[in-house]
Amino acid sequence: MYVHTKSGGEWKLSIGEFSKIGGVSTKTLRYYDEIIGLIRPDEINPENGYRYYSIGQLKTLFFIHRLKAYSFSLDEIKTWLACEGDEAEEKLYNTLIQKKIDIQNFIYPRMLSSSDYAAGYGMHFQKLYEVIASEQLTIAGTPMTIYHSPEYNPAGNDTEFAIPILEPVKGTRDFSGGLCAKSLLQGDYTELTAVYANLRQWVEYEGYALVSSPYEVYVTDPYQSVYPNTYITEVYFPIAKKLS
Repeated sequence: MYVHTKSGGEWKLSIGEFSKIGGVSTKTLRYYDEIIGLIRPDEINPENGYRYYSIGQLKTLFFIHRLKAYSFSLDEIKTWLACEGDEAEEKLYNTLIQKKIDIQNFIYPRMLSSSDYAAGYGMHFQKLYEVIASEQLTIAGTPMTIYHSPEYNPAGNDTEFAIPILEPVKGTRDFSGGLCAKSLLQGDYTELTAVYANLRQWVEYEGYALVSSPYEVYVTDPYQSVYPNTYITEVYFPIAKKLS
């Protein structure tokens, strides 16, 4: 249920709604607030203790998800979120550089920068392309990933990699169509955090609900373009209208 505050006139989400849209448990949100102070409710009702979050805090929550996917600890994320403006950008840049060095030194399999992110996914897509070539199959579309993780974490373990083909052969499945909310990003993959937050906000505000896992379609092959700002990525949220 949405709660509209009289003071600021801003739409607020109960902790349950914020948890549902953000893809985390209320227990995790309470831990983030009470134990480590990572992201706090925008408002706490002094009479009943109910917690409410602003719509804008979804961006912060999804950014936390993505930083966790890039192997940041919660303490590191908290320190970065406390910074502002140019200081925050510089600190994040320096931290990413250091983490990349750590990965190269210890061969720790995580994806950091946009180039590393694409390279990691490229390994999985390369295997699919090899099967397509050996079986002489016909490619019918661009690569895509489907995120089955409950928190829709692009770097999570429950990620499905797919390349559309024409022939129905063993190891393939039909990808059913349906109503989707769609957003298109032209730019670096690091910008996907904001895309997901904005798309989720629109879905909820318009009275829809997610009915299956979101997915991305990579219109631009990162190996064919050396400029991340030219990447084109489509993000889809399968949805249905909520019952009134």
